[in-house]
Amino acid sequence: LQGQGSQNCTQAAEEKAHRTAVREVDAMREQFKAIPNPLQKQILIRLSGCGIGIAALLILLVNGGRWQLFFPAVIITLYFLNSTIHLFFRCAEGRYVELRGTCQSIERSVVRKRIKALHIESDGRFIKLIPHQNAGTVREGDSLIIYLADNASVYEVDHELVLCDIITYGKDMCLHESKPNL
Repeated sequence: LQGQGSQNCTQAAEEKAHRTAVREVDAMREQFKAIPNPLQKQILIRLSGCGIGIAALLILLVNGGRWQLFFPAVIITLYFLNSTIHLFFRCAEGRYVELRGTCQSIERSVVRKRIKALHIESDGRFIKLIPHQNAGTVREGDSLIIYLADNASVYEVDHELVLCDIITYGKDMCLHESKPNL
């Protein structure tokens, strides 16, 4: 009789833990939906890097791979997992700055014509943005939203603010929608 009572108690505790976990996942899902789309995309990109690392680990384990390849896969997986979690909680807590502006000019490299810097005007200030990701779709005159951490470093060079540590950026679709078609 005592064994049956402890079994019911264990089942009740497991059900309670399951309900709590489901509520927490639902709360995280709602927090994710509240995050702006460019930041959501950046979180998913980092999460996919974690998934690739896990897939590499599984392939190495199934194929009996060499242990020398196992450690880099673990490090890559942990790096992307940490990066994803850190960015998600930063965004969920609102510890980022959203900066809106218009692209005034684009600096390109000589050989490959890749974008080296974007010059943006925001509230009468000029900002030089050093992109870390592909900025191939940005053109002069585009309205941009730049997301950076609330503790990001901002430098001033020649009366222009320089941003190197941004989270991500994207085109500002709200400004395009608000303009009347003439």
